[in-house]
Amino acid sequence: MAKKVTRNTHTNKVWMVTYRYGGARYFKSEQAFLENVRAKRDGKVSVFERIEFHESVDDYKDSVIRQRERDEQLTMVLGNDEVLQNLSILKNILVGKSTKENYTNRNILNKFKTGGLKKENFDGIISKPQYKKYLLYYVSKEQSYYELLLRIHNFMKLDENISKEACDNFKKAKEVIKKEKEDKKKALKKAKKLEDSTL
Repeated sequence: MAKKVTRNTHTNKVWMVTYRYGGARYFKSEQAFLENVRAKRDGKVSVFERIEFHESVDDYKDSVIRQRERDEQLTMVLGNDEVLQNLSILKNILVGKSTKENYTNRNILNKFKTGGLKKENFDGIISKPQYKKYLLYYVSKEQSYYELLLRIHNFMKLDENISKEACDNFKKAKEVIKKEKEDKKKALKKAKKLEDSTL
């Protein structure tokens, strides 16, 4: 009688099978994969290496967010990311206006929490009309606030139907940002000219 061979199926790999017409299945061992996937089935197999395992989803999620926030704070202290600094200021403004009833504000703050203070995350936020409208029309009408927004994203204009105060301050803010960009361009050109002259 042939001796039964028991295979060691313990592994850090995960098998993902995706099918041509949709759907996917995941297996934690090679044995489970071999036993449950039929031959000649039209699908693709991807094998992933598990680098970490955590018992609690909530604990892991919180640790990821805390670590990213620490990294953001360190970057701000070093002062080498202007967009991050401006997004941090905006986030603090929104925190000051957060209430249980203000769902839009809370949703934007949650987007910052999960996606981080990054330009691409902000672009994703303002791609939602309700979030863009809230940030432009309901947070503040102050010129300094619009300058902050325009340093993060080049908003073109405001709806003419809103208050004259907001429209005027937005236009003033646009002029300030335009001058900032021109001054920065002149400074870079001057620095380049000085560098070339020393070569």
